[in-house]
Amino acid sequence: MACVYTDVTDIRPGLMTAFYTAKPALVVSRQHMVEQEDGEEFVLDIVNEIVESTMRVLHDKYIVSQTLPYTIQETKNLLLQIIEVKCTSCMHERKL
Repeated sequence: MACVYTDVTDIRPGLMTAFYTAKPALVVSRQHMVEQEDGEEFVLDIVNEIVESTMRVLHDKYIVSQTLPYTIQETKNLLLQIIEVKCTSCMHERKL
């Protein structure tokens, strides 16, 4: 006979009783619940470590991929400013 779970839960100190529509009611000990919760926390910790490690690697790769284009763009802007200043000063001297 299969047990069908309903959402009714009775929580008492030291014991949790989950009621099922099939008889008899299933009684889950607190120790079993703690063990299951510890297992879930362990898995979540592993998943969090994997996600954090992946995000760190992706961030590092992104920074490396953007460093060269940024450096080139800023160098170009600086050279253009230098050329503009030099040309402006040369043109200003010729007018005088």
